[in-house]
Amino acid sequence: MAASNTAKKTTITDELILIKDQNNGFIDPAVVVEFARDKMTALHGRFEWDDTEAAERYRIWQARMIIRLELVIIPGGKDKPVRSFISLVTDRRAEQDKGYRFMMDVLSDDTLRGQMLEEARRDMLIFRRKYSQLTELVKVFDEMDKAA
Repeated sequence: MAASNTAKKTTITDELILIKDQNNGFIDPAVVVEFARDKMTALHGRFEWDDTEAAERYRIWQARMIIRLELVIIPGGKDKPVRSFISLVTDRRAEQDKGYRFMMDVLSDDTLRGQMLEEARRDMLIFRRKYSQLTELVKVFDEMDKAA
């Protein structure tokens, strides 16, 4: 009997499970990159292999981390540091002016504050879906329902 030419093509999930299985149940990103160097893998196309382009994208990612991790004390707050800058969904979807806004500007503008509050509600739903199996968080979910 001849071999079939319709062999099942592996998916990214298949490859990640294979990596997990070969590494004691863990997926190390460095191992994923090494695996993806093989052009025949499904993962290969998900990476930027041009080193110049990859370096520039990495610097942009580093800039995002710097912006996101910068903290400030809000006057009249509880002296607890909060993020200095925030990127609203509308800012990330815009063709121009993509980026971050100063937190104080967002909190003092009713429209922007409303957008931030709506994003917080969506984030709560995501959190709930992700951790719904944890019965220890039932009280947290109840409070989230009250806030929503």
